[in-house]
This record gives sequence, structure tokens and C-alpha cells, in this order.
Amino acid sequence: MPTFVSYIGRIERGQKNISLENLVKIATALNVEINQFFSYPKELEELSEKNEEIKEILLLLLKKDKESIKRAHNILKEIYK
Repeated sequence: MPTFVSYIGRIERGQKNISLENLVKIATALNVEINQFFSYPKELEELSEKNEEIKEILLLLLKKDKESIKRAHNILKEIYK
């Protein structure tokens, strides 16, 4: 019988399909919403090389808590009125 880790590995490599029931179980175990498995900011993928700075800013903000993001937003609003 395959282990849970090897099962997840096969799913990640596209060698195994996952049922909705198992997807719910995994999301519950990880304490995340199911939609988080399918949401990646496409805007990050679509940025061209000339917008690399924007990508870097977004990546920095994604690592911050909500209060830090609000502060950064307020600073940018003040700078670019």
C-alpha cells in the first residue's frame, strides 16, 4: 500500500488524479481553503521583464502581514498622489 507522502508526490508529478474527497481531506489537514490549491497570482506570471520591479514588490508584500501591507499601501498613496 503506497504511503500518503508517495501519493501526494504522484499527484504533484501528474501521475495520479485526485478525487474531490481527498482534496478536501488534504486541505483540511493543511488548514487551507481548497481554492488556495488553484490560485496563483497570474499577474505575477504575466509581468514582462520591464515590470520586474513590480513583481519584486508584489513578492515582498505577499510575505507580509495585513498591517504591514496597509502601511505600504498608505506610503505609496502618499508618494504618488
